[in-house]
Amino acid sequence: MNPRILMIGGDNTSDRFGAALASKIHELCPQATVYGVGGPLMNDAGVRLLSDISEIVSLGVLQSMRGSTVIKRLIARVVETMDQEEPALVLQIGLPVFGLKILEIARTRGIPVLYYYTPFSRGLTHADLRKFCGVVTKVAAISRTEEALCRDAGLDVEFVGHPLMDLADRSVTPSQAREKLGIAAEGRVAAVLPGAREVEVKNVLPAVLKALCQLTKDHPELQIIISAAATIRTTLVEKSSRTRTAATCAWSGILTACSVPQMRPSRPLAPRRWRPLCWECLPSPCTACPTLLISPKRCWIASPI
Repeated sequence: MNPRILMIGGDNTSDRFGAALASKIHELCPQATVYGVGGPLMNDAGVRLLSDISEIVSLGVLQSMRGSTVIKRLIARVVETMDQEEPALVLQIGLPVFGLKILEIARTRGIPVLYYYTPFSRGLTHADLRKFCGVVTKVAAISRTEEALCRDAGLDVEFVGHPLMDLADRSVTPSQAREKLGIAAEGRVAAVLPGAREVEVKNVLPAVLKALCQLTKDHPELQIIISAAATIRTTLVEKSSRTRTAATCAWSGILTACSVPQMRPSRPLAPRRWRPLCWECLPSPCTACPTLLISPKRCWIASPI
């Protein structure tokens, strides 16, 4: 038996959850074939991607061009592959960036649809439940609220727990994390997570930078860590760092990181430069309120010269 599973993930979170799920599927059923739509993490987990939409999602195109030719072509390609390979299951993960169109087509083909991590897990209750129930065969709920809502709607639902309980590394102690990140053992740390979509980062990061400037002036001992998602382009953060707000900061703006290995670090802001560092060999942070930016592939830390 060689089961085929069509997996649909449309954003950074779905890519992460889908990758973990695909790895477990291959572990339990090595002969299974998993293919579909997702991002780089799903690809690394052995999912044969029909389309990598991470760049499109990060730019927010799916929100503004839902009925565009780009989306229609993606749907057509998925449906064509569905007809050719006849999957035993369609597995939708996270927000339905294609609407429910692919799920509707799957049901008309007699293919069961399993929905993992539905919008209801985020408290989004404005969705059309009647239409949702008409295209979804079963829901794998990650929260009790989601489970209760789906059960009240008459859906076949099973609570499976939140995937972050398995994905999060809870073995690292706070002191070990500080050492690995090059943070002083004592002192306060501010962590900034500007978002996984470039539209969000573009709108939010400038205001965050302005607030960080004020924080470092009022609290010079404060250490700031900024985490960059894999879907965020280096050039976007670089552009934000060159705004007047960032350039007038005490630490001369925010540094940028390479989320793709072949990319080069951005042109530094005078009078400081950025030193590339391996994750395993981060030095002790400088005393002038360094800003560390973490990406999936590289770490960069600011230090005055």
